[in-house]
Amino acid sequence: MRTLARKGYWRIYVKQESHIERVKELIEKLDSFEYDYLPDNLITTFDNYPSVEYTGKFEMDLDKLEANCMNEGISIFCFDSWSYEYPSDDILNNNQD
Repeated sequence: MRTLARKGYWRIYVKQESHIERVKELIEKLDSFEYDYLPDNLITTFDNYPSVEYTGKFEMDLDKLEANCMNEGISIFCFDSWSYEYPSDDILNNNQD
């Protein structure tokens, strides 16, 4: 089970702004305890990538969340600074075209 169990820089990205509220609803349904600890700006659209939020631990089962989102037709990308390399300026500049 993957979680955001350490303090660090995190973000959950979705494709469409309308998916943000639906993902929040799924989090509340799947784990109401962790929902109470959901940072306000943890979920954003992918056009804000690579902006991140400093977050204390948020121990939602991300595998379960991704599977339930997929079942709803919502793609999510859970970025955490512990597992992924932060994109370099070269990568970011190439994506601006």
